[in-house]
Amino acid sequence: MAAHPFWGCAGLRTLAAIWIGMLAVPGIAGASEDQPASETTPILEHLLEQVAAHRGVAKPPTPRLRVVSGSELTELLRTQPLKEPARSLALRRQAQLEALGLWPATFDILRALSDEVPAAAPAGFYDPDLETLYYVVSDLPVLNRLRRFTQRRDEVLTHELIHYFQHRTRPELFDRAEETRWSLDLSLAVHALIEGQASVQASRVFGFDASWSASAGIGEEDFWAPVPADDAGPPIVLRMFSWFPYVFGARDAALNGELSWLLMPASTEQLLHVEKRFDAFSSIDLGRVGFLANGCEVVHESTAGELLISVLFRELGASALPEPGGVAYQEQLHYRARAWEGWDGDRFLVGRCDGRPELYWLTLWDSEHDALEFEEAYRGIAEKANRRAGRTEPLRIHREGRRVEIHSPGLDPMATQLGAGARVVRTSTYDEVTAVRRIGIAAARPDGVPGRP
Repeated sequence: MAAHPFWGCAGLRTLAAIWIGMLAVPGIAGASEDQPASETTPILEHLLEQVAAHRGVAKPPTPRLRVVSGSELTELLRTQPLKEPARSLALRRQAQLEALGLWPATFDILRALSDEVPAAAPAGFYDPDLETLYYVVSDLPVLNRLRRFTQRRDEVLTHELIHYFQHRTRPELFDRAEETRWSLDLSLAVHALIEGQASVQASRVFGFDASWSASAGIGEEDFWAPVPADDAGPPIVLRMFSWFPYVFGARDAALNGELSWLLMPASTEQLLHVEKRFDAFSSIDLGRVGFLANGCEVVHESTAGELLISVLFRELGASALPEPGGVAYQEQLHYRARAWEGWDGDRFLVGRCDGRPELYWLTLWDSEHDALEFEEAYRGIAEKANRRAGRTEPLRIHREGRRVEIHSPGLDPMATQLGAGARVVRTSTYDEVTAVRRIGIAAARPDGVPGRP
């Protein structure tokens, strides 16, 4: 796993694994001294040759290998503060999710990383900043012998070596700071690309070709749990960051192979729906002139995307569902399952005006019917989302055609100007979206038009 999405079911459930993996930046690169790696290094050399042959490229220099124990790594996760830039990115991500109601303000991710990391440790990870591969050995020698017998060690090392090759080919994909600032959705799509490709390629190096497409079924148990009454526990969005890259990223890699790299996904919608994998969607650039002119400060601007919107409904709408088993439950479950589908793009702005937290959120949908479904479903969770974000006044919700605009009352004087000044352009690949990020819609695509699409 790259910089630390952890490989292994136990590791995937640790908050540190999920969060640092989502950011894909080094967070625990402070392991002090290597344990002896003499036994593992020859295996690494052999696997490096195998991976290079499988990819049809020359064998590169061998990356640095560090072998650490599970207890040492767990202690580091518990005691070391998250380093920069990981700390700033984590706080930024939390603030963005909080503004939409996806994250309870009372649940502090930095506290969780230091106080709530369970004893389960990852099996391995790759640190792109140091070009170092970490292999985590168990504190129980019998488990290490079992790993060798079952090829588990070789599978872990191969997965991390593929990240090493990915980093050498596309190093910009491992610098997640700009993606995180620009778009939550884009960052999740790229994370899925990286992990999915590594998972599938590692299995094929060993001669396995599992039916990844069959593993993409979504179980209700992952979503339909009510929000904790006091919002003190981890939100279910953390679980999404643990399974989404490995399920849907792997399915994409298995179905599209190298084409996934040539036409990299730019939205979670493209990964959630096989039939939409190469479809265009709307990238939006919000006009800030009116916002800034009224003395407001822009804190964050980002794109949520279909996956996170689905999480919003699945979590905040869960407690409103009828009891399981009845017809009403099945009808409401089916209705809510459509509320986020038909997504065509969104952009939200988090601001502060006279010390008050403010939100403006523009969403676009494939059809007017999709927009209506979203509007009606969102009205059912708006109060809870608002409360989670620390806002007290009810949100304004306005639908016109395929657009649904949501904003806090403090933005009433400028909401119309924000919507009218938005520029929209059709994009379908990572390179197109990042061109918009770097130089703006007008320069990237001259057909980007202001106002209502």
